[in-house]
This record gives sequence, C-alpha cells and structure tokens, in this order.
Amino acid sequence: MKATLIFFAALTGLGLSAPLTDADIDAALETRDLRSCIQKCSTGAVAGSFACALGYSLQGLQEQGPKHAQFMHVAGEYVRENIIESQEGVHMVLDYQVVDVNTCDPVPDVYLEMWHCNSTGVYSGIVASGNGDSSDGSNINNTWLRGIQKTDCDGVAQFQSVFPGHYTSRATHIHIMVHANATLLPNMTLGRENYASHVGQAFFDQDLIAQVEKLEPYASNTQELTKNAADGILSEETATDGVDPFMEYTLLTDDIQDGIFAWLAFGINTTGSDSIVPAAYYYEGGGVSNVSVNNLRLGSEGDAYRLRAADTITVSKHVARLHDTEDQVFQLQESADELLSEEIDIYPRDEIDDRPSNLTASLVGRSLDGDGDDDAVDFDDENVPEANLEGEILMPLPWMRFSLLDGYFKGIKAIVKASELVPEHPRNSRKRPPRQSVPKHEDQKPEIYSPYDSATNNITQCYLDISNSTPVPNIYAYRGIPQQMPSPAIGSYDLLGIRSDVCFDRFGRYGPYGFGYRKAHGGSGVGLDTENSGSDAVWAQTGQIDYGNINWSDAQERCFASNRHRFDSAPLGRTAESINRDNKLKRMRASNDDEQRKEKVNPRSELRHRSAVVVRLYTGFQWTELAILNLRAMISELSLNTGGEYAVHLLLQVHNTDLPIWSDDETLGRLLQAHVPVEFHGLVSVWSESEMTLYYPGAFDAPLANPSERSAHGFYRSGHLPLQVFAMDHPQYSNYWNWEVDIRVVGSYYEFFDRMGRWADEQPRRLLWERNARYYIPSYHGSWDNFSRTAHFDTKQYGRPDVFGPVAFPGQKRLRHEKRQASALPANCIEQPEDCGVGEAADLITLNPIFDTVDSGWIFSDDITGYPGASPSEPPRRCAIVTASRLSGRLLKAMHEEVWRHHHTMFSEMFPPTIALHHGFKAVYAPHPVYLDRAWYPVNEIDAVFNSGAAHSTSGIGSPFDQKNEHNFKGSTWYYNSEFAGLLWRRWLGYAQTQPGRRSSSIRGAMTSSARGGFEEESDEGSSGRMCLRSMIVHPIKHEGPGDV
Repeated sequence: MKATLIFFAALTGLGLSAPLTDADIDAALETRDLRSCIQKCSTGAVAGSFACALGYSLQGLQEQGPKHAQFMHVAGEYVRENIIESQEGVHMVLDYQVVDVNTCDPVPDVYLEMWHCNSTGVYSGIVASGNGDSSDGSNINNTWLRGIQKTDCDGVAQFQSVFPGHYTSRATHIHIMVHANATLLPNMTLGRENYASHVGQAFFDQDLIAQVEKLEPYASNTQELTKNAADGILSEETATDGVDPFMEYTLLTDDIQDGIFAWLAFGINTTGSDSIVPAAYYYEGGGVSNVSVNNLRLGSEGDAYRLRAADTITVSKHVARLHDTEDQVFQLQESADELLSEEIDIYPRDEIDDRPSNLTASLVGRSLDGDGDDDAVDFDDENVPEANLEGEILMPLPWMRFSLLDGYFKGIKAIVKASELVPEHPRNSRKRPPRQSVPKHEDQKPEIYSPYDSATNNITQCYLDISNSTPVPNIYAYRGIPQQMPSPAIGSYDLLGIRSDVCFDRFGRYGPYGFGYRKAHGGSGVGLDTENSGSDAVWAQTGQIDYGNINWSDAQERCFASNRHRFDSAPLGRTAESINRDNKLKRMRASNDDEQRKEKVNPRSELRHRSAVVVRLYTGFQWTELAILNLRAMISELSLNTGGEYAVHLLLQVHNTDLPIWSDDETLGRLLQAHVPVEFHGLVSVWSESEMTLYYPGAFDAPLANPSERSAHGFYRSGHLPLQVFAMDHPQYSNYWNWEVDIRVVGSYYEFFDRMGRWADEQPRRLLWERNARYYIPSYHGSWDNFSRTAHFDTKQYGRPDVFGPVAFPGQKRLRHEKRQASALPANCIEQPEDCGVGEAADLITLNPIFDTVDSGWIFSDDITGYPGASPSEPPRRCAIVTASRLSGRLLKAMHEEVWRHHHTMFSEMFPPTIALHHGFKAVYAPHPVYLDRAWYPVNEIDAVFNSGAAHSTSGIGSPFDQKNEHNFKGSTWYYNSEFAGLLWRRWLGYAQTQPGRRSSSIRGAMTSSARGGFEEESDEGSSGRMCLRSMIVHPIKHEGPGDV
C-alpha cells in the first residue's frame, strides 16, 4: 500500500504528510465481509489504473432499474473542478478513476458528474419534500456541490469539495454519474444530457464519518445519522460481486480539519447507455423543477428510481444554461410539457470559479473580452498537448502546508507605532508570534493623508462644483499599524517610496466620497450597516459632501484649465530625446558660467507631462455604489488634487455592434443612460469590435495558435487595439494607464501611480529584463541590490545572454522611426552604460513580472499573428499577466504601426511587452506590495513557488504562470484568479466572511462554523474594532456587497 500512496501522490501532485488510512470494508459495513468479492485485475492492465494499483477492480456501482430517475440529479451542471462555492465543511480533494470493466484499462475523455448534500444534509438545486430544502424556494437556483470533470489520459477526474453531511434514512454518500458520449457545449455544461453509462454512489469509512461529525457545522445537523450498515442502497451495491463502493482516503495533515484526499476506482461498461431523468434543470435564469418528478410526493429516494423517462418534461436540445443576449427567450408553457429556448449565438461568461486542471477539457480565461468577468473558453484536444503524467509529476499544492494568517483582520484598537509592530509573517519560525493583548487606543483619531509632494504645492486649487464652493476632499489614515499585521510577501513599500507606517479604514478611505452616509444627504447609502465608531472625524473639515449633482468631466476640465500653465503641451514624456536634452542641460548647469546656463536652459524642462488613466468598461457592467465610490476616489486623487496631472477616461466597449453610436447622438445618449451613471457620462469614449476592423483593415494571417478561437479584432485576444486608437485620438498625454474596473486600491491612487512611475523611470536598463522576470521577495532576497546581483548570477548560471536594446529575429520588420535611424536608447547608453536608462521614462510599467513565454506553459504563448516563420520560440516574446499597466505614447504608436502596417498582433497580455522587447523600449515590472493568505515558511518556499521557472525566474519550464501552477495565486492579493483579494476587501468593508484564506467556495479556507468579521464582531467590546490595512492594490474584486457572495 505504501507504493500505492506514492503512485497517487505522484499522479495528483499532493504532498501527503499523514499516513495512508485504508477504508476498512469490514469495519465500514460492520456486518458484512466483502473480501471474497474483491476481484483481481488482469495482469495486462496499464500501470496508470487505480484499481490495478490497489489490486482489485470495481464493477459498475449501478443503481436500480434500466431507466434511472435521479431524485437528486440536476441537469445542466457546470464543468468545473471546484464545486464548493459558499459551503463550509472539511475540505476534500477527490480523485475518481474510471476503468473499463472488460479490459481494466483507464477510460479517458468521458465526463464524470458528481453531486452530494452539504454538511447539514441539503442538496442544492432541489426544492422538494423529504430531501433537499423544501423550506427555501430559492434553493432551486443554487449550484453548490455539483460539478462535472472530463477524465484525463489515466481515466482520472479530480474535484475539490467538502465532506458530505447526512440526512434521515441515508448513510453519508456521494452520487456519481459517467457520460461516455456527451458533448461539451460552449457554456461549459453538457446541456440536457439524457443518457449515462454509469450511475452509482460512493461511501465512506464509518470511523472517518464519526471524526467529521464531531466538527462544526456537521455537529449542528439535527437529522438522524444513518450508519452504513443500515443503508439500503449501500447494501444493494455491495451485494453485487466485485463492487466496493468505499472511497480510499488519507488525511492531508495530522489534523482532519486541514482536509482529506480521497479516491475511488470503479468500472463502467463503455458501450452501455441508459436514460436518466433529472429532478431539475439549471438555466441561465435559475433552476426549473422537473414537474413530473417533483409533483409526486416521494416518500424516499428509492421511489424516484422507478419513474419512467417519459414522465419528464422535455427541454430544447441546445443547452441547459444559455448565456445572456438581448434576443434570448425562455418560455415555460402552462402545461409544463415543453421548455423552449430560441436558438442563439452563445456568448461565454464567468460561470466557472476555478480553472479546470485538465488542459484537454477547457480553459477559464481572464476578463479580456471587455465584460470584466472571467470567461469560459472551449478548445479542441488537438490544440493543447495532452499532459504526459507518466513522465511528469504534477506540482503539489504547497500552500496547504501552511497555516492561515489572522493578522490582517486586526482593527484600529490594535494600532501600534510602526517601530513596535511584530508582523505575523514573514517570520523565522513556524510558530505564531505570541498573542498580543488588544491595545487600548479608544481615542485613536485618523489624520488627513496627503501623498502629494512639493511639485503639487503650487497648483491652483480645484473644486467639485462649478461655483467653486466645494473643495476636493482628502482621505484619512491612522498613524500606525494594527499589531501583527503581516508584511508583504512580494514587493516593497520602501523600494517604491510608499509609506508603510500608516493604515486605512473604510471610512477614512471612502467616507470623503460618500461612504457611510445616506443618499438623502448626498452619500452612497453603503456602509451604514457597519461598525462606525469615531467615523465622524473624516467629515469634520468638509462635512458630508452632496455628490448628487457632480459632473466629473466638467470638474476635470475646469481643474486642468486652471493649471494649464504647469504642463508641457507636447507629449514627449521622458523619452530618449528628452533624456539626451536633459543630460546636456545637466552638463550646462555644471558650468561655472551662470549667465550661459540661464540662456541655454529650456524652460520646458520645468513643465510637467500629463497622463491618461483609461478605465475599461463594457455595456452590461453592474454599477454598484462601491464601484461609483471607487471611481470618484480615482478622479479626485489622480486628477483634481494634482491640478490635472492625470485625466481619467472611461473606455466603454459596446457589445451590440448594430447600434449607430457614432452617427446618432440620441442613440449614444440612450446607451450612456443605460450603462453609465450620469455623473460620469462626460468621461466616456465608446468603441466596438466592428470599429476595430475599420481602424485595422485587411486580411490578417492565421495565428500560430488560437486556443480561445476568438477574432483578432476582439477584446479578448487584442485588448490593446482600442487603447491604441484612444492614444492616437488623444495625443496630448505622455503616458496611458490601462486600468481594469475590478481593481481596488487601499490608500491613495496617486501615491501608487506616482511612486511606481518615479521608481520605474529611475531604473537602469542594464539587466532590466532579467530583473523584470522575477518576483522580488524581500524576506528571501534581502536588499534590492542583492536581488539584482542574484538575478544576474542566476541568468549567467543558466547560460542565457543578457537582453539589452532591441532584440533581432528572422523576418523582423522595421518601424518608421527605425528607418530614420532614430534609436530607442538614450545617448548616454554608449558613454555610460551603467547609467543607461536612469531618468528615462519607462515605456511600459507592469504590475506582474515580465516573463519569457517559451516553454512556460502559459496557454496563450503561441497566440501570435502575422509573423512569417513563427514557431513556439520565434519571434521571441514576453508577457505580463493582468493587462493593468502604464504604456507610453511612443510604445502605443509603435504597437499601432505594427498592427495597421505589418498586420502583427498577439494576445493582449503579450503584445505590449513583446513590442517593447523587439524595438528596445524600456519596460519595467514595478514590485508593488503583494500579500499572501498563509504563513509560508521558510521564506525560500515563496521563491521556490513564485520564481519556479528557469534560473529562479518566472520564465520557461516550471513557470508559476503555467496553468497547473496558477492555483498558488489564489491566496494572493494580486492576480486575475485571486480569491484572497476579494475576501480581504469585503472583510475590510465591514462584511462578515467565512474563515480567511480563500472564499468559502474553496479548499483553502479553514474549517469554521460561522462567518468572521462584520458588525457584531467589530462592535464587540473584546474585539480590536474595524479593520485597518496598509496601502495595497487588490484584484480582482468581483463582489463587494454582503449579498454578492
């Protein structure tokens, strides 16, 4: 059995620390001896078979009847690995292996469906007497603890779930169904799949059940616990020769609360196909009960098995869950005989929480189609190389070895001076730091927080209203940090020049913009239901501002007009030309001839350059009050408080390409009225995919690969196109921040944008690409200088040449400025190579490392178009995950020319860094502070996981951006799939959440019986009050309100 454990650990990538515990069938049944029923596999079985590794096989676990009406089955379940959603309980990783009963070979490429009740015995998607929750009609719309996965080349399907609870008359069990000939639909379901090759149930060792039932929330279950020996269906299954329906398992650690790994191998007849009758159907608009099944007053689950397939209502063949379109029609006829759906084009949306680990099944992409949500994308097996599990051991789940951190959730009563802070993480031991008593700082008051330096002191003051009576408010911060607040695991405050000795509560951050007071007073109406002691301080100076009639576009324009004298009208930025000019000026200033210096200095050198902040939106975006507050904060902090140094624009994608938004102002007005709050109308620029085909006409070559199967002019693959067009239409700016609507900033927007920009502009070009490819982990690397030396050393050890200047490749085409012999490098790069780039404006600033895509495992690495002789390694490419970045005008101009002139383009996150690489532009990854939800120890583990690629970088083989490694980012505050970011944000807003770590639909969370945080906990006399966080950028924030999750 030890060898079997090693086999499973290698197959699943789980590093198991606890001894293997076999499911003892004798003890489980208590009354039966099934050892004589165990059948040996044939000696010719493949090594990858669970059953053969265990020494026996399982015949088909079939439930009764040739036609199987599944009382708890709901058609239209999602193909997804993580099925937990909001449910609490002991987390499980479940592996099922499907084996051919005739050959004992694994069965790949079939869809395995599983579902089970929650910890209190309730099934989602069912409203019926008996089992299910008949008291809650909305339960018909719930989808938790249900899902489908496609078996891999070893016949294995993996799920993440929680241990099932129990309900009256049934032992603890999981339902399993296999569809051998199903078709995956574009909406990531099997639609109304009427046939199954296998229907069965899996059971658990009675001792394991007993351990789990002692824990909450299982212990709160008031239904009677039925033991295995008393379960009629289990007895029927085990009465069949060769059937062992018990799952093998091992604890992930010594503590059962840390989770369970369980597996089961079972046989199916691959040629068999029986009809099935679901109890309900999932549709885009919610669940629909199968009337003919549920109108019967079923006394037990067994009664449902004897229903005929003809008893069910019929459903249109298309899909069980269609995606939103304006033309979509659902009509439930009065007779309930027929549910019709119009045949439509399916538009994918973000219905899947987690990326499936099986690459040959499906991919969940980023919010790159302009709708702000993750997208489900199908692709054929041919387009993605199948994982060779015999020669490759999948990466483990390293975060599971580390405990969850609690220091983030301390409040304002626990604030201490930064010099007295003892961070919970990182630390030099696995042991938690000693518990600190809550300091008594009841009189702690927030102070005005101003990150603006002397460069903004001479601005003409700007106002919100046209009468210049309402000045722009300031945000507030607390001096100090809550005791045990963790330090960032990645990135650095000190390096970028961001203050780390203050913290922000929700009222100091958003109160000045309308948070915490009623709409009748001009506020947002949100935050009134949260703990608010002492919050009045943030309105002491300005009062509660009435935002009911603010026109933000007008306020921006008036502010810039008042400060126009401060800015350079030419959009040069700190380019190579301006660097060369200013270096000459510095030499002049070194001269002793003051008069000569005064005559030669260009007065433009004292002027500032402007930047645009382009926030991407789409028709259909749900404007919450918090989203409005966030945009008010952005405009106030970046534009109005700087005298117009930044200008905020909204770039709205119009999905309906038939609307005449450019030819009819009335139509445009109706569009804005429907999709954008009135206060922001003047900030909006609209675009559509059809418009991009006009800006970039002509035939584009077929891409090297197109996993998403989207258009080269669409936002998903070419999100840079509308930004390029925007830059060409707005040449008055030097830089353009490409920003996503689901990003939030704790602290000041200006401080982050300004400090990242200043730091990036001062970075030398030498070894820049090598530093860019690595996460900076201060607790591991030490100083930035040491990190830089380490990057250089690792690069040399790996035998790769340094990248400096433009990178040539076969078939490369020059741009116009290159034909004019204009260099992208400053002139001092020849004279003073060590100082090359210092003081040169960065053409690209990213918020994640810029990695080499070759052999990285990133799914879109070959999505390149228009390059003759393109291959997986040519042309050379770079990428930065998450498109949020700052791009210079000259970089966008080069990208624009590459597309319109040469018909070159690449996937959205790859194109800007790659064009910078090809043409020698300056690209910089800014290591902003990123936090992790767990206490990684020792800290070299962080480097091993997040710099896991070639030469201790994020590039090449083993990259953290390989799809199978991206789960590690779910516990971070910055990555497109992060779960911790949303949880931390909602707790900070004052809303109760499940135990910190990752949201409740995740294996990362700890076992807890109730939510943490919220009004009651923050108001308790023994608590430390409402949360107060250091400055940080968090992403993605898909849900903000208490009812959103």
